[in-house]
Amino acid sequence: MGEAILNETKTDAIGEIHNITMGSAADAISNMIDARVSITTPQVSVCKASDIAKGKLNESISGDLFEEGVNAVYVKIDYVKGIKGTSLLVLNPDDVQIIVNKLMGMPPEVTDDFEFDEMRISAICEVMNQMMGASATSMSQMLNTPIDISPPETIVSDDNNLLLELQNVNPNDNVCAVAFDLMIDDIIKSKFVNLLSIDLADSMVEKLFQINMGTDSMGVALDDADDELDEVLSDEKRDAIGELQNMMMGSAATALSNFMNAKVWITTPKVSIAKAGNIRFDDLDPSICVKIQYVKGMHGASILVLKQSDVQLMVNQLMGMPPVVTDDFVFDEMNISAVCEIMNQMMGASATTLSEILSTPTDISTPEAIVIDTVDDILKINNIAEDQTVCAISFDLTIDDIISSHFVTMLTIDLANEMGDKMLGSYSANGVPAPPPEPKEKPAPAPAPKPAEKKRKPAASKPKPAESKVINNNSSAAKSMKVEEFNMGSFYDDDDDDNIISREQFKNLRPLLDVPMEVSVRIGTTQRRIEEVSDFTKGTIIELDTMANEPVEIMVNGNLMARGEVVVVDDNFAVRITEIVK
Repeated sequence: MGEAILNETKTDAIGEIHNITMGSAADAISNMIDARVSITTPQVSVCKASDIAKGKLNESISGDLFEEGVNAVYVKIDYVKGIKGTSLLVLNPDDVQIIVNKLMGMPPEVTDDFEFDEMRISAICEVMNQMMGASATSMSQMLNTPIDISPPETIVSDDNNLLLELQNVNPNDNVCAVAFDLMIDDIIKSKFVNLLSIDLADSMVEKLFQINMGTDSMGVALDDADDELDEVLSDEKRDAIGELQNMMMGSAATALSNFMNAKVWITTPKVSIAKAGNIRFDDLDPSICVKIQYVKGMHGASILVLKQSDVQLMVNQLMGMPPVVTDDFVFDEMNISAVCEIMNQMMGASATTLSEILSTPTDISTPEAIVIDTVDDILKINNIAEDQTVCAISFDLTIDDIISSHFVTMLTIDLANEMGDKMLGSYSANGVPAPPPEPKEKPAPAPAPKPAEKKRKPAASKPKPAESKVINNNSSAAKSMKVEEFNMGSFYDDDDDDNIISREQFKNLRPLLDVPMEVSVRIGTTQRRIEEVSDFTKGTIIELDTMANEPVEIMVNGNLMARGEVVVVDDNFAVRITEIVK
């Protein structure tokens, strides 16, 4: 075994990531081959690449893989967006033969005359593409980072040294081996291994830690925190500001999306208190500062710091030009005006949401955009002293496939305190007591507040209640239904002490509540041979296994969660849930 480059905490994190992502991969294979597929909790180890090539990986982990002179199926996947590196799946060829036979509608048997010809290799690549595509989608949602992979490359060989070449590693390099048990119906009970470069494994862990531990994923560096700053803004106020900014920037993202005709995500904020001189914006250099003054309802200044390249892409998108960064772009008067209009739309929507949440009419000044040549000018231009305490809030920013970046907003400490006080006051006004300060030492965790009773505005705009037409094949005229606002139930049950979670448990749970999940609707499935699929043309009718009057299936991250009936809301298709499956 090689030196443990990944410590126990990191290997546990790698296991957790793969446990979730390979669950999605199992669902994808299951749907393709119409069989029950289980990929169990992974086992993670770190060793030298040469040891794996020589078959020295622990037998309980590798099973029959990596035996000298015995064929294995190598599937190479490059991560090209979000995280970078190479992943190499190593599978038993008998298992792959059965999967391919199932896919092609042939008996799921291992035969001596089976050949990994061009057609079957193509089938393997398609299976792996679906499997690892689902895994990458799940990882994107879990790590809150858009992740793309290259098309899989499949090679069948009895040369274990091939793994060194495919992963572009030296024999003495350490690699991370993640082993899985694979079960498909009663046909396959086997193992496969996923080999990751150490850099790729580290990247995955770092992304996970940034979400679960609240670290700053935006490249905004904070020097060592001053313990005295903890008294400037209490923990409950920081939580309240984070919650408030989450909703405000959700509305800003919706406004920007409509304005630019592109999908925009602004993710959960991370709140830090620091001396202004201790905040470094190296990753945002060169920058653009946008100054906003609260002139009604709130009092104080807010400063947004964005990358110049990101702002250039926004302006180009707004003006209908190619969304690319060019060296000849100039922030002239027209472009600065466009920047100010973008910020006006964003922060105007944000201020409106702030007014609604706090029941306080709030106005802001017209945004002022300033081009910053060096990060050192950020404080100087905004008249902020280095020893001045500020509240720094960082956000991830994603716009379609154009931008995957970040920005920071800084609030004066007076404005941050005012927002925190009014947010906590709105809790009490709505019948929800403000969460008590958490003592430094406590014998037992106290029950958490009930956040479900708090009024909140969703990040995306929601349709107004309207009469909606129901698509129903059993009636000649469309029925109608009332679309009502959904009220999220509480995590807590006052009648059952076993269901009440502690404040600490709720704090640990909160980062997961903002992880986006893919919700899709499936009207039916069918299975066709590759030969039939190749004959598909425009106008081909594909009959599904679902009757016309049966409910559709609502899938969350590829898992069946509910059933419902299709409705139409404001010219858009929607689904009304009629049954919760799990």
